[in-house]
Amino acid sequence: MDYLNTSSPLTSTTYRPLTNTTQPSTTTWNGTQSQVFSQSQQQLLLNLILQLLIQLAQQHNNSQPATNTTNTTGTPAPTPAPTGQTNTPANGQKVIDVYLLGGQSNAAALGAKRLEGALENTLGADTALHETNVFSYAAGGTHLYQQWKGDGTADASKDGLVYKQFQTQLDKYLTKLRKDNPDAQINIKGMFWHQGEADARDKKGAEYETNLTRFIQDIRATTHVDNLPFMIGRLNEVNVAGRDHVPIQKAQDAVGAKDPNAVSVNLETLKPLASGVHFTQKGYDTMAQLFAEAYKTNFSR
Repeated sequence: MDYLNTSSPLTSTTYRPLTNTTQPSTTTWNGTQSQVFSQSQQQLLLNLILQLLIQLAQQHNNSQPATNTTNTTGTPAPTPAPTGQTNTPANGQKVIDVYLLGGQSNAAALGAKRLEGALENTLGADTALHETNVFSYAAGGTHLYQQWKGDGTADASKDGLVYKQFQTQLDKYLTKLRKDNPDAQINIKGMFWHQGEADARDKKGAEYETNLTRFIQDIRATTHVDNLPFMIGRLNEVNVAGRDHVPIQKAQDAVGAKDPNAVSVNLETLKPLASGVHFTQKGYDTMAQLFAEAYKTNFSR
């Protein structure tokens, strides 16, 4: 059995042999006389040494970093359930649905803001996880055969001037929306269109079906949504009194019938102002409701 060098107890790591004897005796240790411990004394010393070693081991363990509690199978410990509701969806992504609105004055300054709010509320109120937005760009007195003309492709160089402005403003709107919501999923869900009074005035009804078909094709190519739903606000008979509105109405109905992703929305119930052209404020609310119902009935997934 060994024992610690008594010249530096607790710190020395030098061990010396202990003489095996049952009687006290003397021996030479480093050239000096020293009494050898009895067996009982040896046992007492060993117990003391053992206790000191245990204390040193405990102190060493306490100084080490905390042990990882992850189980040995490699599966992380389960995350505690949240104590309250969270505004983040399960996949961590917000959804923003964008609807487009374009056309003449009834979709422009006189009705745009009213229509935007009414459409957003009717299509779906905003929540923390989902937004419903309406982008609108329209201009009073504009016609489809030239100012809103689309060549059916994503190339805007041959498009009409007003339609080019629509595309420019839409691009700016989407750029800002993506910047403000970098982690959101943004979807263009459909377009609402109210236009045709100027074409009726200029007697362009015979070509309206072709022009509208090509315009819808162009909208889908520009937004990169091949089957984008298109709601056509059918001219109100009273709304265009004294103009050649019937060919426009027939063209709008024909496009809605031929295109599986377009629908002609009857707006005859809307009451115009005394001017006979623009709708009342209540009329815009009804228009938004009819548009939204047409979308939900025909295209909502």
